[in-house]
Amino acid sequence: MSVTASTGLISQIDYQALLESLMQIKREPINLMMDRKDKLESTDTAYEELATKLADFQTAAEALNEYTDFNDFAASVSDETIMSVTAQETATAGTHTVVVNSLAKAHKVYTDGSTYTATTDTIANGAGTFAWTVGGTAYSVSVDATTTLQQLSDSMNAVTTDATVKDLTSSVVFDGTNYHMILTSQETGTTDVIDITTNDTNLFGGGVVVTGAYELQAGGNASLNVDGLAVTSQTNNVDGIIPGVTLNLESADSAKTITVTIARDAETIETKAVDFAEKYNAVMSHIQQYNRYDSDTKTSGVFFGDSTARSVADELRRLMTSEVSGVGSTMNRLVYAGFTMDVDGKLSVNSSDLTDAIENDFDNFVRLFIDGNSIGESTKGMASLISDMVEDMTAVDYGRVAARQKSLTSIILDMEQEIAEQEDLLAAFQEKLRLQFVALEGMIASLREQGGYLANFIK
Repeated sequence: MSVTASTGLISQIDYQALLESLMQIKREPINLMMDRKDKLESTDTAYEELATKLADFQTAAEALNEYTDFNDFAASVSDETIMSVTAQETATAGTHTVVVNSLAKAHKVYTDGSTYTATTDTIANGAGTFAWTVGGTAYSVSVDATTTLQQLSDSMNAVTTDATVKDLTSSVVFDGTNYHMILTSQETGTTDVIDITTNDTNLFGGGVVVTGAYELQAGGNASLNVDGLAVTSQTNNVDGIIPGVTLNLESADSAKTITVTIARDAETIETKAVDFAEKYNAVMSHIQQYNRYDSDTKTSGVFFGDSTARSVADELRRLMTSEVSGVGSTMNRLVYAGFTMDVDGKLSVNSSDLTDAIENDFDNFVRLFIDGNSIGESTKGMASLISDMVEDMTAVDYGRVAARQKSLTSIILDMEQEIAEQEDLLAAFQEKLRLQFVALEGMIASLREQGGYLANFIK
C-alpha cells in the first residue's frame, strides 16, 4: 500500500479515512493552542490600540497644560476695507479706536523717456558706473557705450546684498510713445528712499537728483491715530501700539473711525476642551468594547477578566471625577466646567456651561487644568495629572500597559515555538501510522495467502 492509497488492495480497509480520524484526534491539542494564540494576538492588538488611544488622550490633555494654551484671542474690526487685525497670545481683551490718515508708501522714481523709443537704445556715451543707495545700502553696476536701457534695468535687478531679498526693483515700461525705467524701493516709509550717487549715463538728465519731475511717488510713513494717540509707521503692518496686536492697513480715510475689538477666543479653548473629552471617551469606549460578555453566544471580549485593562479604566474614571488642589471650590472639578460623566464613565460637554466657565470664571477654569506653579502655587492641574497617569501606564520601561504587551508577545512567541514542535511530532506520528498500515496490509496479504494454501492442503 502506498502513502496516498485510500483503501487496502487486499484488506479493503479505508486507511485514508482511518488516518484522517486518528490525526484529527491527535491534532486537537494543537488546535486548542492555535485558538489560544489567536486570542492572545487579538488581545495584543487591542492593547496596541489602547496604547495609541491613551497617547492621543495624553496629547489632548497636554494641549491644556500651559497658561499660553488658553491665551488665544480673536480680533475684529468695524471696517475691513480700511484695515484688518491679528492678535497674538500676548494681547489683552479690550476695545480700541483707530483712524488711518495715510498709508505708508514706497519711494518710486522714473527716467525721462523723451529720447528712448526702444528698449535697445543705449544709455551711456562710454565706460562708467551707475551707483545708488536704498536706505543707506550702496549698489553699483558698470555701463559702457553699448549698454541698453533694458540691460541696465536687468543688471540693477541682479544686484542684491541678500540671496532672496532685493532693496529695489527696476522695470522698463512703455507710455505709448517712449520707454522709461522705473525704480521702486521694496520697502515703504521714509527710510528706504532711493538716491543716485554716481551717474555715468544719460538717465535722469545725467545727474543724481531724482526728486521733482523724476519722482513718481515719495516714500512716506503711515499716519494714524490709535485711541487718540498720533502714530507713524514705516510700514502698513503696525505692531506694538496695541500690545499683542498687528494692525494691517489697507486704505486710508481720515474721516472714518474704526473700532478694533480684542476678545478672548473662547471658541478655540472650547474646541480643545471638547477634544480632551472625546479622546478620553475613545479610551473608555475601546476598553468597554473588548470587555463585554455575550450570554447568548457564551463569548467574551479579549479584555473580559483582564485586570490591567480594568485598572486603566477605573483609575482614569476616578481621576476625571477627582478634586484638583489649589483651585477655587466653584471650579475644582471638571463637572463645574461643564463636563459630566454618565454611568458608563463617558464624558459629555455642556457647551453653555463650558462657555460660562471660560467667560465668567476664566482664571479658575485655567487653574483647573494647568500646574499651580504657573501662577505661584506648587500644585498639579488636571492636564498634568492625566499626562503623568498615562505615562505611568504606557512607559516602555515600567508602564503596566507596556508590560502587558511584553508579556503577551513573550507568551505568543513561546506558543508559536510549541506549536511548531508539536507539528513536527504530529508529522512523525503520521508517518509512523502510514508505515504501520503498510505492514498491516502486508500481514493481511500473507495470512490470506497462508489460508489459501491450507484450504488447498485440506482438500
